[in-house]
Amino acid sequence: MSGAFVRRASGLVRSLNWWDSFGIGFGGVVLPIAMTSFYYAIPATLPHAHIVGGLLLLLIVLIPYLTVYTQLAFAMPRSGGDYIYLSRIVHPAIGFMQSWLATFIVALNLPMFSDMITTWLLPSFLTDLGYAGVAASLSNPAVRVIIDSLIMIVCALMIIIPLRSYAKIQTILVILALISTFVMLGALLIGHDAFVSMWNAASPTSYSAIIEMAKQGGYVTPHPNIVQTIMAAPILGFYLLTIWPVHVAGELKNVPRSITSGLYGAVLFSWAVFTIGVPIYFTTVGFDFAHALLAIGEKSPVSPPLLNSLIGFVYRNPALSTVIDIGLLASALVVIPQSILVITRWIFAWAFDRVAPIKLAEVHKRYFTPYITAIVVWIAGEFLLIVLLYTGLVGLLLNAALGSAMCFVPTLLAGMFLPWRRRDIFDAAPSFTRAKLGKVPLITICGAIGGFGLIAYLIILLANPQLGFPVTPISGAFMIGYWILGILLYYLAKAYRKRQGIDIEAAFREIPPE
Repeated sequence: MSGAFVRRASGLVRSLNWWDSFGIGFGGVVLPIAMTSFYYAIPATLPHAHIVGGLLLLLIVLIPYLTVYTQLAFAMPRSGGDYIYLSRIVHPAIGFMQSWLATFIVALNLPMFSDMITTWLLPSFLTDLGYAGVAASLSNPAVRVIIDSLIMIVCALMIIIPLRSYAKIQTILVILALISTFVMLGALLIGHDAFVSMWNAASPTSYSAIIEMAKQGGYVTPHPNIVQTIMAAPILGFYLLTIWPVHVAGELKNVPRSITSGLYGAVLFSWAVFTIGVPIYFTTVGFDFAHALLAIGEKSPVSPPLLNSLIGFVYRNPALSTVIDIGLLASALVVIPQSILVITRWIFAWAFDRVAPIKLAEVHKRYFTPYITAIVVWIAGEFLLIVLLYTGLVGLLLNAALGSAMCFVPTLLAGMFLPWRRRDIFDAAPSFTRAKLGKVPLITICGAIGGFGLIAYLIILLANPQLGFPVTPISGAFMIGYWILGILLYYLAKAYRKRQGIDIEAAFREIPPE
């Protein structure tokens, strides 16, 4: 019990390859589900934003952001991601504080995506199959709790079985999600004239009448401007700012290839799909028509104009809609187990450093997975499900903009100082981590651009509550208070271990063993 770590080896197995890492990065973006709202959410919030321009501006922060996390994963290829980096570069209390908050935010994915399946994706799928009556029954609160719980149980079991076995399931789900993505994009390639004809054949309100109705309500064709284009960049960032593969770096084979695939590969692939899709969508649907649908709101035959709903409405093809629905369901079923995977690796890393109960670092003797931690995360998900369904606390307390900044900014800024704070780790790292531009380490430059860029994004969001991310006194106090609670818990753990004769800070002088 007196050693720096719980044991001399983590017990985790490097069983994931580059494709598995891509799937984890892809799941962090939730591309097909994001696509359903992407093409109307931005115009609805910022009608004068040039969306492609906003995506290009996002690259200024996105590339450095991915670069820092890639360099840190190369230098410290262990499961636990941000917690490992911050606790080794800055201070263990800061590392625990950041991952303590991140755990809460990511844990919300369990009930949110489970309920998304129960109340939206599954009913849509059943309706397309001709079971509208069954679909309607899923809105019952008791039914929602049962189905949501079953989904979370299955997803927790996915993370308890050998990771290689889970990876095979993930591959099937990712392929289905990719099929849905390309089917939705392909459905938009019919051209503008064909879309107008199909809309007029399907809708009680003609294409031109939709635009005229909007104009009668005061709609005027919006012209892009630079201010709203800049404001769009941080909103677009919420679709793409993900680095989930670094949290399982201790279980990746060929870390340089796998991390590159999971970060640059998955995120920039998703960025390209969004960027390519924008001109296709507005050319086919029509710029004025797309905005007019938003302007008339519930008077539209398709409200809200989700991409899958719009495609289903004009095509009137249940088989096509079913293929899209299956991919959307698969996409949600990628996110839930991956969220459990990421959280368990943070908690496992805490326990391995003795900050959390060491039982949470126990690995199944046959499956080599932290099964106790997975069960704990599932129980937390069940608690959050009740909170989500029967109270309004999540909406009152959580702020996505503030939470994201508090999770990502500390690590990016820590990356700036890695060459000086932990020279030993920097010098022993692979060449990409040690790369320099002139005499300045690349990680320092990228950390500054990424960190301060995200701070600038946060300021834009906080200064413009109409973008949907207002910070209230309650939500701000909760997020900051929850953050600070992490520091207090660390020092309580330190004091407890000291009474046992263990100096837990000894663990943070080195990278955890494999």
